[in-house]
Amino acid sequence: MGAGRRLIVVCAAVAMSGLGGGLTAPTASAATVKVCVKKKGGAMREVPAKKKCRSSERTRLLNVPGPSGPTGPTGPSGPAGPSGPTGPSDVYWARSDVDVDFQALTSVVSRTLPAGKYQLVGSAALGRIAPAVLTGCEVYLADEPVGSLAWASVGADDSTFATLVSVGTATVLPGGGTVHVRCSALGTVTSTSAAISATKVGEIHKS
Repeated sequence: MGAGRRLIVVCAAVAMSGLGGGLTAPTASAATVKVCVKKKGGAMREVPAKKKCRSSERTRLLNVPGPSGPTGPTGPSGPAGPSGPTGPSDVYWARSDVDVDFQALTSVVSRTLPAGKYQLVGSAALGRIAPAVLTGCEVYLADEPVGSLAWASVGADDSTFATLVSVGTATVLPGGGTVHVRCSALGTVTSTSAAISATKVGEIHKS
């Protein structure tokens, strides 16, 4: 028996010890080898890939990668990255100096805003043009109040003014919208000036 033939027989003896449970998976870079293993005795011989084994032999492929193993557990989270730079802050502002007489709820100034998160502040300077009254103003988003309501008494003297300040809460406008300062009174009042400002912010942190 030649040296090459003896080597295959020796390899067969070693390999057959594991045939019942499958062959050891090779490295990905190794070439696939086709061998014929005798059903009796387990003698092994290498054959070309396209050649069939004899009826007394079983076909075996060596260096065939096995199935993928299960996915391993998720590794631990990495450390938090550094904080990014502070983004820009935009302020939107509007003012009205036109006298507006009102009793029922009336918009005295408004401002249209793009989408974003805002802190709103509204104010109005009011004067009495009818008997002494109680009046109040609030910041609105469309028809919904979003600020604290500020009340004040306007005196009997027409020259007496009350400046009302209404501070809005943090307001999110996903698609933008229009904000107003709206005032109402028990009696007739005139708004001689009003203003509203909206500061666009990145995040709102409440205590």
